[in-house]
Amino acid sequence: MLKQMMKRIVPLIMAILLLIPQSSMAAIGIEKSVHAYYVGEQESGQEFLNHNGDEVLPIASITKIMTYMIVKDAIQAGTIGEMDPVTITEDVEQTPGSSMELKNEEIVTVQELIRGLIIVSANDAAVALAKHVAGTEQNFIPLMEQKAEELGLRNYHFYNASGYPFDGVDNLLSAKDVFKMTKYCLDNYPEILTIAQEPALDMPARNYRKDTTIPLVGEMKGVDGLKTGTTDAAGHCLVSTFTVFDDEGNDAFRGISVVLGTESKDMRNKVARYIIEYVQKNFRYREILDPNIPYKKWAENSVKNGYIEVYPEEELVLLINKETGIIRRDYLDENKKAPIKKGEILGELTIEPVGLPIHQINLVTKENYELADTKTRLQRLSSYIFEIFRTMLYI
Repeated sequence: MLKQMMKRIVPLIMAILLLIPQSSMAAIGIEKSVHAYYVGEQESGQEFLNHNGDEVLPIASITKIMTYMIVKDAIQAGTIGEMDPVTITEDVEQTPGSSMELKNEEIVTVQELIRGLIIVSANDAAVALAKHVAGTEQNFIPLMEQKAEELGLRNYHFYNASGYPFDGVDNLLSAKDVFKMTKYCLDNYPEILTIAQEPALDMPARNYRKDTTIPLVGEMKGVDGLKTGTTDAAGHCLVSTFTVFDDEGNDAFRGISVVLGTESKDMRNKVARYIIEYVQKNFRYREILDPNIPYKKWAENSVKNGYIEVYPEEELVLLINKETGIIRRDYLDENKKAPIKKGEILGELTIEPVGLPIHQINLVTKENYELADTKTRLQRLSSYIFEIFRTMLYI
């Protein structure tokens, strides 16, 4: 009776838990200090943490990740070259905001402009690169929109190559889409991290040197990029890339953290640091199921050997949050009678890492279970009845 009641109650409890919004389950205590954040693994794209991740917000100079990718696409296609000379025009020199101090009629290479774009978030470099790729910055915008469509970004608005607001208009993306954009960039152009790790843009021939705008690189173990963004509308934003280490200190996986809309540079850095430390501390790969280890064993009078064992149909290795853990639910056909064939499905196991995708695995037999003869079944039944009476005597 108790077993039957639990079979009814457990699914009800799980159904109630699944109604809790995912963002509340993923809250880590910094939500009042940031408008939105989104964190996940680069390789699989698995989401770790999400706070207002789908809200479309101003992204400021995080835009330059998109600009970088389109420039790299053009280099890969052979339409421009990294060592192409680029003659700076007067409109590029007059670009407002952060700059690498390009001067009218100065000649620099595409490679130098790319470094300026990433290391010091140079708006003039963004405009110069856009013009070199598409003729004008305005002609560059459709390339950005086309790339956003290719990446499957849901809601995007691009008005320029730099992210600097003009006439109160900002480039817009959600934190989740910034994650997708960054993941694509790292998957296809990982050399951006080499640039992002340079402590300064040093160009002796131009008598120019400026420290990087990218925080936490060199300050936190594992952090190696990637891009800041700041405007009045966007607040202080940051995309960070970082390595998470396993329990033995070896590289386990790379994470991407997107922080949008903090009130100050100091708060942006504190929020990003907190998120990265949280992920580095809590997320690990774990073997959840092994198809060679039985999941459950129960007595069954009808089978020859007296019991049935079921195994997971496949291996399951998950990247989980150690702090929140996982929820297991199983549904087993323990009333199944012999004969039972090898490989027969006798149940299903549901694994739910809290706040993360659910996995459903069949539970199967690994051998044939033959029908026990009548004498054996009667002996087992007698023993079962005897045990019941003996238990009652001790009550």
